Amino acid sequence: MLSPPVTLKAEDAGFRELVAFPKQDLVELQGSVLVRDVLLQSDPAQVERFLRGTYKGFLYVKENRGGTIPMIARYLQLSESVAAKVYDQVVRPAMTQDGTLNRETQAKAVEHVLKRLDLKETPPLAKIFDFSLTRKVIADLKSKGWKP
Repeated sequence: MLSPPVTLKAEDAGFRELVAFPKQDLVELQGSVLVRDVLLQSDPAQVERFLRGTYKGFLYVKENRGGTIPMIARYLQLSESVAAKVYDQVVRPAMTQDGTLNRETQAKAVEHVLKRLDLKETPPLAKIFDFSLTRKVIADLKSKGWKP
């Protein structure tokens, strides 16, 4: 099992891809923000500030290809041409519309985990996913016309 950018290097070296999560319609969540209920209850302002900064970064990456590719190259120690492939083929296609998940994607993500854990019963999605604070941040930034 390989992850980008190794997958791109393997492809360039002539290896064939056997399985890819996106092509199998599997949802593997990455880059998620997880918060314990106790923190959310004790310091919601801190959580909101963190989400605001995270969302601003999300928008920057999503809307600024030219500024993001050098960061990917530096972070992953790649050439900018390979970093551009990573951005175009992996990073950008994996990003959701607004950083949240719709119900269908939530269900697919949970289904995938339930199968791996061999659990039969699906918990209510609302017990796992709560984007209410994220949506509040999104609405606030939109109302203020914030742009990356």
